[in-house]
Amino acid sequence: MAIKDKLKQLRKDKNWTQDQLAKITSINGRLIARYEAGGVEPSATTLRKLAEAFEVSVDHLLFDDVDDKFTGKFSDKELLKRFEILGKINGKEKELLLAMLDMFIRDHNIRQTYQEK
Repeated sequence: MAIKDKLKQLRKDKNWTQDQLAKITSINGRLIARYEAGGVEPSATTLRKLAEAFEVSVDHLLFDDVDDKFTGKFSDKELLKRFEILGKINGKEKELLLAMLDMFIRDHNIRQTYQEK
């Protein structure tokens, strides 16, 4: 899907008008219209503003094979930033990190179970 179509779809998914998106992103409303019409391509800086507004990655805007829709539903941006950084870890460190996360999740689930009773 072309950037113009993604921008239009993401905006409609949020039930925003072009003017509302312009105010949220501090991008000129006429430029928003031109991006959606395909008359001009957004700059890197503009793509970043749009991605932040839509709560998706810039890759999601640029490429068809990126599935980061979870980002739009993930409300804790600080935690998301950390996970993006941690996602670059490989090997033994990654195994240790996953084991630690599993431990914390199990602990949380156990506490939730006992609190409910």
